[in-house]
Amino acid sequence: MFKQHLEELIEILIEGRVPGWETAKAIIEVVEFQKRGLPHAHILVTLNRDHSITEEEIDNYTVAEIPDVETEEDYELWRQVTTKMIHGPCGEFNIKSPCCQNDKHRCKKMYPMEYQTISYFDSQGKAIYKRRSEEQGGNTALITRINGDNVKVTYKIGSQWIVPYNKWLLMKFKSHINVEICSSIQVVKYLLWYPFKGDTRIMASVRNAEDEIETFEDMRTFGPSEAVWRIHAFPLHKRYPSC
Repeated sequence: MFKQHLEELIEILIEGRVPGWETAKAIIEVVEFQKRGLPHAHILVTLNRDHSITEEEIDNYTVAEIPDVETEEDYELWRQVTTKMIHGPCGEFNIKSPCCQNDKHRCKKMYPMEYQTISYFDSQGKAIYKRRSEEQGGNTALITRINGDNVKVTYKIGSQWIVPYNKWLLMKFKSHINVEICSSIQVVKYLLWYPFKGDTRIMASVRNAEDEIETFEDMRTFGPSEAVWRIHAFPLHKRYPSC
């Protein structure tokens, strides 16, 4: 199912079928498997444009707010956002969250983000997305999660916790699709890291209590999803157009 959706997504991007988007000039796609076995893809798309995306155009490509609910269709978008595009919550809500397992117990993804009244590019060229507070006209939502102590907790969250998304893609696939505007050469370096960084590995030890000898083995981790993927010889990275 994941492979079918991924192929359909790439086809949509190439043909420019996302409303308001241009066709794709080039695509780099990398498939990766999480330690718990689930696959996900990193996709870098270069659009057929004669100039870079402007600040006024940012919201046409991706947004990072809890949507208004005025119609039944709005409610479905709201439901998809609040069930699939929320980070955590972590930090003070749940310091045991995996993204907070550091000395400062702060989210390594920098959530919650700061509120913003408009979308813009900062001095480094990074896209900063509009995330309005309640006082600024933004929306909030009540969500229920299982915290690090395995207790069900209800949180009131704002757009500070929303992972950037494209409305059409979210409604089309009804799955977590993080859409970011990349305006720095660093993103190319980041993405090209994946095809060449090698397999996920662990350092394991076997201890012999009798002679206190410790034998360490350098091994790779391998989940069932990745095993099936490799048995069928599906590609782990692609380029469009092919070289």
